[in-house]
Amino acid sequence: MSGDIIRIPPAKLARLGLDALPRLIVDAGDRAARKFIEFFTATIRNKNTRLACARAVAEFFNWCEVMSVGR
Repeated sequence: MSGDIIRIPPAKLARLGLDALPRLIVDAGDRAARKFIEFFTATIRNKNTRLACARAVAEFFNWCEVMSVGR
């Protein structure tokens, strides 16, 4: 893990259906962030499918953060 701050332009994240990278992805490092973005941009071509998946993933990562706070 490099500890570098991953800077993804907000407009690019918005096109993916995300307002920011999930904290768990950022904490995992630069490679994880690149792979996360690559998955949504290269793998999921349909905009509506990409937005739906991004929303579901964002909800999942939010749940993960909530669950880890309680421990």
